[in-house]
Amino acid sequence: MTTCIWDGKSKVYADTLTSYFHKALTKKIHIISDNTVSISSGNAGRCTTLINKLKASFSKYSDVKEALFNLEEMETNDKDFKVILINKLENEDLSLIEYKIYVFHNTFKHYYEIDNKAYGIGSGSDYALGALAAGASPLDAMRIASNLDESTNDIIDVFDTETWTFEKIHLSKIVFNFKDNIKYILL
Repeated sequence: MTTCIWDGKSKVYADTLTSYFHKALTKKIHIISDNTVSISSGNAGRCTTLINKLKASFSKYSDVKEALFNLEEMETNDKDFKVILINKLENEDLSLIEYKIYVFHNTFKHYYEIDNKAYGIGSGSDYALGALAAGASPLDAMRIASNLDESTNDIIDVFDTETWTFEKIHLSKIVFNFKDNIKYILL
């Protein structure tokens, strides 16, 4: 499956491996609107369908709750299908940024809102969230998940919700020295 985490601050992390024969790479972080990003896990085809439905609904409605209310229903029997929507709210002078986090599980008409704290989805998310809770950085947490979960790879997409930019990181090119808390980049 995958490992996707929201750090509870401003960044989203997702590995790029799809479950389909554990060979194909895919994008799991998607920009839905000017202030909303999604991360998804589960069947890649269903995730693509949801992303398209979300983009269509958000293009019609500027209010998140209205866009979600009018979202076309799509049920799935994929128990691992989950989507997290992160909606960025800022005041006019950009001095206050707040995030609303919505989680969908198996359906799009029923979602729940969670507190803005670290949250994860996918088969390796428990490893990553455990590492975060133990004090690891998000990249260290993703590396731990990729080492412990066979369905999580070490090529990570990172999306920064403050700058609205993507970055791709190959964790295998970073050597961690946990004892001294030092990272070395291999060239």
